Amino acid sequence: MAIKIDELDQRLISILQLDCQINTKVLAGMLNISQTPLRKRINKLKKAGYLNYYVGIDKSKFPNAVATNIGVLLNDNREGTFFNFEQEISKLESITNIQRVSGKLDYQLTFLFRDKNEKEDFLLNQITQISEIKIFHCEDVLKEIPQSKFRVL
Repeated sequence: MAIKIDELDQRLISILQLDCQINTKVLAGMLNISQTPLRKRINKLKKAGYLNYYVGIDKSKFPNAVATNIGVLLNDNREGTFFNFEQEISKLESITNIQRVSGKLDYQLTFLFRDKNEKEDFLLNQITQISEIKIFHCEDVLKEIPQSKFRVL
């Protein structure tokens, strides 16, 4: 369902991107509207598919955790290969993000491992078993920089 997003909706979405669990009273105050129209706007945006609520984790509470980005090049560019790869990669417990990309790679994947041993086991025993993968390379995340501004489309 397509709806028109006005300036107030854009401000609402920007705030929710920073804190999706913000108190509605505080949020209404930030937007200079009462709570009832705020709830109506939120419900309208949810129903139209513009809002999803996900709970983030505080990674500092897991000091041994390893976030890793993995770039993947597949064996070929047939649609069936992409489909099979996406089915297989989606089954993996530690995956947090899958993006099909253009350029030298076919996919950019993000994983979150409990520790370096889980990552090593994954690299040796799981990703190498996916037959559609020709080449992959890993980059560990050293630091995540919080965003204070998000673009609303």
